[in-house]
Amino acid sequence: NVIKLGDGDFSLFAPEDSEYLYIFYNIIEIDINKWEWVACNTYVARTRKRKDGIMGDFVKFYNGSFSEAGNFGKETPIVINSWHPRVAFFEELNCYVLSSSPVNFGSTTQIISDYMEIRTSNDLINWSEPITLEKNGKKFGNHYQAICSYHGKNNAYYVDGNKFTILNCHNGTDVKAFDVSIERK
Repeated sequence: NVIKLGDGDFSLFAPEDSEYLYIFYNIIEIDINKWEWVACNTYVARTRKRKDGIMGDFVKFYNGSFSEAGNFGKETPIVINSWHPRVAFFEELNCYVLSSSPVNFGSTTQIISDYMEIRTSNDLINWSEPITLEKNGKKFGNHYQAICSYHGKNNAYYVDGNKFTILNCHNGTDVKAFDVSIERK
């Protein structure tokens, strides 16, 4: 028997040049007979930006379009095996980058891998295969992580040069900042 734990662990993406706000979120599925995670996928919903101080209704991405109600609507995963997604736009690469951690299905000791994977997209829906980040020959990252603009300058969701900052932490630990630069070969 598999149960879904509901929508959660969401992050906001607020592009300045879009009429929408996006939330990326997870749904965890657990086999209650084995008490093991069997899925942890990423989904997206959006709402129109408003200027009257009232929050609009979110619409979930389902079956190729944003078409389902935010409450009780159906949804289609946009990324499989992706824990705690966070999105930023990279001007230098002219694409969106999603950071997350993969899940160790079948593990009862370390369910979430403590390293970062990134994916790229041109439309916030179709994402590349994951690339694992490394530092000094070892997998880099933590339980939670986020890519943001260099030192959080200007719009934190927009990386406007070849430098950016990665924030990461684990449950109940301090957030650490790592400065990164993109170098083309």
